[in-house]
Amino acid sequence: MKEIATGTDDFKKLIENDCYYVDKTMVIVDIIRRKKEVVFIS
Repeated sequence: MKEIATGTDDFKKLIENDCYYVDKTMVIVDIIRRKKEVVFIS
């Protein structure tokens, strides 16, 4: 069963360990485009 790796910044390790990769690029783009004074991310 695949896992979502947390705390891993090495893409090669994700592939070798057969983990899911969650691409959050569009979330970052959305935050930047909103141009809010404050952004809370928990």
